[in-house]
Amino acid sequence: MVLCPPFPNKEQDTGPIILVIIILQKIRYTAINKVSKGTIEDNKVYSNALDNIEIDKGSSPELRSNKIFDGANGIYIHGNSQPLIEENDVFNNAKAGVKIRLGSPILRRNQIHDDKGVGIYILDQGKSIIEDNDIFGNSRAGVAIEGGEPVLRGNRINKNGFQAVSIRNNGAGTIEDNDLRDNKKGPWDVSESNKFSLITSRNLE
Repeated sequence: MVLCPPFPNKEQDTGPIILVIIILQKIRYTAINKVSKGTIEDNKVYSNALDNIEIDKGSSPELRSNKIFDGANGIYIHGNSQPLIEENDVFNNAKAGVKIRLGSPILRRNQIHDDKGVGIYILDQGKSIIEDNDIFGNSRAGVAIEGGEPVLRGNRINKNGFQAVSIRNNGAGTIEDNDLRDNKKGPWDVSESNKFSLITSRNLE
């Protein structure tokens, strides 16, 4: 079942789109993709065969107060997109809760939990500001950085199946004022070559 107003053509530079109480489930492709601008708010987006929400081609929507679950990745951000993602509940996706590749999102005050892979996966020059989120109960690391360079600030990254933060393959970043306690394999997994490109301070371990 899909209850949804029409989306703009992916090549258009549209004005704000306000989406309220949309139920999207059990369709073959991504539920919401290639959104240029606008607000996606108070929806349930779930049970899609691919990513529940894909944001690309330099898009900058706002995602707020949605429940996003049971997809491949919950949210996939790429193509130099810069969305604002705040106060969403992202959970029980088959891969990552949020995957960031060549994008620069802001993630703030989300719950990202109980995904089958990592909570947040940042790779291939993904840059982001990730602050004041609860990232917990994911099967692998809470946050995995491979070639990305995010700022993690003031997050609670707890009770994940691997480490709180994993940094490999030229990953870097600034990680400060986070609670990294109570993860199954400890707070950190940092390869030797990545230690010099990492800035950390005032984390609880």
